Amino acid sequence: MTTIANELARYDFSEVSSTIVPDLTGNGYAGVIRGCDRGGANIGMDAVFGQTLPTLVLSGGTDGGFLHLPDGILKVEDGVTVSFYAKLSPLSEYGNLFSFGRDYCFYLSVMPDAGNPDYILLSPCATGGGRSQERSLKSWFQAPSDQWFHIAVSFSVGSPSHVTLYIDGKLCGAFEHPRMDAQTLKHCSDCYFGYGTFASLPLSAVFSDIRIFSRILDGSEIASLFQITPNMRLQIEAQQLLPLFSKPLVKPLTLPVMGKTGAKIRWKSLTLDTISDSGAFTRPQAGKELLTGTLEAALTFGDCQLIKTYQCQIEPMPEASVIAHKDAQEVALPFPGHVTEDLDLPLTGSNGASFQWRSSSPEWMDHQGHIQKRPTDKPEKLTLTLTSSYNTASVTRNFPVTILADCCRSLPVRAYIPAAADSYETPKLQAKPAAMEHLCLTENGVFFENQKRCLHYLLFLDADRMLYNFRKAFGFDTNEAVPPGGWEEPAGLLRGHSTGHYLSALAHAFVSTGDERFHQKADYMIGELRKLQQISNGEPAGFQTACTPNNAVQSLWSRNPDTWGKGFLSAYSPDQFALLEEFTPYATIWAPYYTLHKILAGLLDCHRLLQSEAALSCACGIGDWVYGRLSATTKKQRTAMWKLYIAGEYGGINESLAALYRVTGCTDYLAAAEMFDNPPLFEGLKHGRDPLSGIHANQHIPQIIGAMEMFRATKERSYYHLAKNFWEIVVNRYMYSIGGVGRGENFREADLLANHIEGGRNCETCATYNMLKLTGMLYQYAPEHSAYMDYYERALLNHIAASQNPDAKEGALHGVTYMLPIGPGAQKEYSNNYDDFTCCHGTGMENHVRYTEHIYHHGTDGSLYLNLFLPSVYHWQEKGVTISLDQAFPSQSFRLSIHTETAGGTVSLKLKIRIPYWCRQTFQVSDKNGILPKHTDQVGYYTINQTFADGDWITVSTPYALHLCYTNDAYEGYPAASLMYGPLVMTALSSRTDWITLNLPKVLEDSFKICWEGRPTLWYDDLEFIPSYAVHNQPYHTYFKINLT
Repeated sequence: MTTIANELARYDFSEVSSTIVPDLTGNGYAGVIRGCDRGGANIGMDAVFGQTLPTLVLSGGTDGGFLHLPDGILKVEDGVTVSFYAKLSPLSEYGNLFSFGRDYCFYLSVMPDAGNPDYILLSPCATGGGRSQERSLKSWFQAPSDQWFHIAVSFSVGSPSHVTLYIDGKLCGAFEHPRMDAQTLKHCSDCYFGYGTFASLPLSAVFSDIRIFSRILDGSEIASLFQITPNMRLQIEAQQLLPLFSKPLVKPLTLPVMGKTGAKIRWKSLTLDTISDSGAFTRPQAGKELLTGTLEAALTFGDCQLIKTYQCQIEPMPEASVIAHKDAQEVALPFPGHVTEDLDLPLTGSNGASFQWRSSSPEWMDHQGHIQKRPTDKPEKLTLTLTSSYNTASVTRNFPVTILADCCRSLPVRAYIPAAADSYETPKLQAKPAAMEHLCLTENGVFFENQKRCLHYLLFLDADRMLYNFRKAFGFDTNEAVPPGGWEEPAGLLRGHSTGHYLSALAHAFVSTGDERFHQKADYMIGELRKLQQISNGEPAGFQTACTPNNAVQSLWSRNPDTWGKGFLSAYSPDQFALLEEFTPYATIWAPYYTLHKILAGLLDCHRLLQSEAALSCACGIGDWVYGRLSATTKKQRTAMWKLYIAGEYGGINESLAALYRVTGCTDYLAAAEMFDNPPLFEGLKHGRDPLSGIHANQHIPQIIGAMEMFRATKERSYYHLAKNFWEIVVNRYMYSIGGVGRGENFREADLLANHIEGGRNCETCATYNMLKLTGMLYQYAPEHSAYMDYYERALLNHIAASQNPDAKEGALHGVTYMLPIGPGAQKEYSNNYDDFTCCHGTGMENHVRYTEHIYHHGTDGSLYLNLFLPSVYHWQEKGVTISLDQAFPSQSFRLSIHTETAGGTVSLKLKIRIPYWCRQTFQVSDKNGILPKHTDQVGYYTINQTFADGDWITVSTPYALHLCYTNDAYEGYPAASLMYGPLVMTALSSRTDWITLNLPKVLEDSFKICWEGRPTLWYDDLEFIPSYAVHNQPYHTYFKINLT
C-alpha cells in the first residue's frame, strides 16, 4: 500500500459489512452502498492491472446503485485529490463517475463518444451555478470502455484554481476556474461515486481502491499511486493470455485483438501447417498423436512493444463410438416426468453427433417432441428413443416421458391468517412462557446442534474485545485487546450494538444450560461497563457537540465524559445523539438510539435472567440519561427524528424503557418510552390501515414490540390493537413462506411478493427475530389462538434454524446469515467470528440459545400449552413432574412422557397441544389405551385433562403432507409458490438462476418421490428437494412457478 500524507479517506471494498464500506484511514468516513436491495450494486473480485482486487460493481440504470460518502468529507487544506481505478461499460448517455457538492459542485463527467461506441469521453468539471456555468477540459479525454484505468483528479485552492486530470499516472489535461476553488467544497453534501448531482441515472461501472486526499498531489505522487509502466502492462497482458493454451485444444480459438488493460494484440502462426493466424486448425484423426503448434503475439501499448510465443497442443478426434455415446449422455430433457408443453429435442450433439428421435406413442407425442393431444384424466406415459450417430457408430438412449393433463394457471387465493379476535375489554395476560432454566433441548437434530455451536462461540468470544470500543471512548486502558471488526470496528458508527446482543445471549445461554461460565462472563462485562458509566457526569440535555450536520468527522467528537451527562453509557460519545436532534442523515450518523437499545436490552436481560443488580443499575442510568436528554426536545422534533431513514432508527428502546418502568416503578422511564411513539406509523395501525409499504422493516418491527410493552405497562388498549393489526397485516400481505419479510431491508408493495424476490436480497434475519418476539408477546394475551404459534413454528423452523452454517471452522465458528435468500439459484452467505458484527450477527448470537423460549406456556387457568414440537425435557417444579418430548426432529409423530418426582406417583395435568394448520384433518392423539377422540373442528388446541401416573405417555401423530404456500401475486403469468412438506419449506438444489416451473397434479404426492433418512427428501424427476434448514453452502430455489394439472 502506497503511503501518502493527508489521506482523508480510503475505500478498498475488502471489509464491506452489509452496505457499509469502512474508511481504512481511521478517520471515520464510512461510505454506504445505495441500491443493493434492488440489485444495483454488489461486491466482486476482478483482475486490476494484474492484481486480483475487491471491487464495487454498479449495474447502472433506473435500478442502479452508487457509493454515498458522508457529508462534510472534504476537509480541504491546499486542495483536494481524488484517486481510484475504474472500468466503465459502454455509455448511452451522460453520467458522473464522482460528484462532490450541490450548489458548488466538483465532478468527473463521462459521455459517449459519438464517433466510436467502444470509447467514452471524460473530463473533470467544476461549477458554482449549474452546468451552464460549468468549466471543463477543452478536449475531453478519450478512454476505452470495458477496460481498467487509473484516474486521479486534483482541484486546488486560490484564484484562479486549477483542475488537473491524470490517467494511468500521466497528465492528460488541465483547466482553470476563475471564480471557484476547492475551499467552496469544504463540508459539502451530496458526495457520490457512480452517480452525481447532474446525472439523471447511476452509471454502469466498476470501482476499486478509492482514495481522497486533502491536498494537491504532485505528478510523482500520482504516478506512485498507479505504479504500472507500459512494459509492466504488456507483461500483465501476456500473462493473462496463458489460460488460452493451458489445455489441449478441441475447438478453434478466438484470439483477442485487445487486452484487458488496453494493449493491442496481433497474432501470427509460426506453424501454419498446424494452426492458422486466426487460431483455426484441423484435429488429427482418432488414434493419432497430439499436434503441437506455435503462435506469436505482438503486444503494443503506446510506443512499447512485447513479442511473446505460445505453444499449443491439438487433441486428436476421439473414436466415433465415443463421440456418439458422449453426445447422447449430454442430452438432458427438462423434467420429462412432468411434461405439459412440446419438448425441444436437439438434433445434433456438442461434439458433432447427429440425433434421431422416435416416440413409442406418436399419437400422444410425435417423433419431433410435439404433443399431439393432452390427457383429460390420468397422465400418459411413453418413451422417446434417441439414436446418436457419428460416422459409422451409433448408440441409443431411452427417455421415459409423462404427459400431464391440462394445466390451470389461475391464481389460488392464499389462506388468510387472522390475529386474535377483537374484544371491547382490555386484554388480560392469559399465559406465560415456561421458565427456560427448567427446559433443555435433547441431543436430537438441528436445534441441539445449532445451540451447541452458538454456546461454543459465546464462550470463544473475548470479553475484552467486546469492551474495546467502550473503554476507548471513555479513555480507559483497553487491556491490549484487539479491536473487533465489521460494524464494530473502532470508527464504525454503530459500534457497541453487538456488545448488547452479547449480554442478552450470555444471559439466555446461562438459563438454557446452567453453565456458570456464561454468568461469569456477563458479570465481568457488566462490572466493567458500570465503571465506565460512573464517570459520565453533567446534565444529559446540557451536552453540545462541536460537530454540525455538514461536518461530523469523528475527530471533532467529544473526549470528555464529564460533559456527557450522568448515566450515559455507549461505545462512543453522545455526539451522534446531538446530531440526530439536528436531523443529520444516515451515513453521517447511524442510529444512535438503536445501539443504545441493544445495550439497554442486554442489561435488562441480565437483570431478569441472572438477577444482576449491577445490570439494573446500569440500565437505570441509561434510562435517566434518555429521559433527561429527550425531555429537552419537542414532540414535533422527535417525530421528525424517528422518521429519518436509519439515522432515526431506535430499535425497540421504547420496549426496554417501558420494561424498566415495570421493574422499578419509576415514571420517568415510562415518560421516556412514550417519547418514542411514532405517530405516522402508530396512528394508521390503530385503525387497521396499512402504512408499511416502502418503509424499513427492521426499523419498525421493534417499535411495535415497544408498543406491546407499553400496553403491558399502561393497559392502554390502542397499543395492543396497533400491534395486533401490524402482525395481521405483515403475515398476510408481506410474509414469505419461510416467515421472513422484505426485499433488501424494506417492506415492498403490499401483496407483491413474487415480483420482489431477488437473488440473495430477501428476508433479513433480524426482522424475523423481531417478528418472533412480537408473536410471542401477542400470544400471551390469546393463547387459544394457535395461528400465532403456527407462524412462530414457520419462522423458527424455516428461517432461524436455517440461518446458521453447520460447517463451523476456524475463523467462522458461528456463521449466520444477514439475508436468508429465497431467489432462484441463491446461496446463503455467513458471518465470521470478529469481522462482521452486523445487526443479524448480533441477533444471531441470541437466536440459537432461545429455542426453548416458547415450547411451553402456562395458562392462568393452570393449563400447560405445548406449542413447539422440539425434542426437549421440561421440569415443572410446581407440579413435581418432568415432561419429555421424545423424538428426533423432524418427525411425523412424537411421544410425551410423564414422570413424577416421586416414583409411582400421580399428577393431574391439563395439557393443551397445538393442532398445526398443516395437519388439522390428520392430527391424532393416542395413549396406552388407544386413539383418543378427535376435536370436532380440529382447530386450536387438543385438550387432555386427566390424572397421569408416573411413566404414562401420550403419542401425538402429525402426519406431513405436501402443500403449496402461494404468494398473493403471479410471476410471469404463473402462480408462484413454495413447496412445503408439513411445516417444512422444501428447497430445490439447483444453480439455475431462472425460475423453475413445476407441473403438478391435484394430488401433489403423485409428482414426488418422498424419502426419509433422518430428514425428508423429495425428488421431482432428478431435481432434489431438502428442507430449508438443511441447505447450506450450495445454491437452491425456494419459490417456483406452478402449473396445476
